[in-house]
Amino acid sequence: MFQFQQEGASEDDINNLSKFKFRTMSDADKLAAGIAAPVGGVMTECGTNPPVEHILSAEDAVSFSSLF
Repeated sequence: MFQFQQEGASEDDINNLSKFKFRTMSDADKLAAGIAAPVGGVMTECGTNPPVEHILSAEDAVSFSSLF
């Protein structure tokens, strides 16, 4: 008899992961935030209060349009 072995994460595991929104930062946004380093954008974690933001380097941030 064969036993089913799941490979990878289950749907529940994936649904329990944190969700994020991504936005790019314009030069004006960077200046207003006092950021001098090359920044590609900001990831904001959904469902947190206050919002938790993670700044991404230009290298780590890839625009959606560049994927196609």
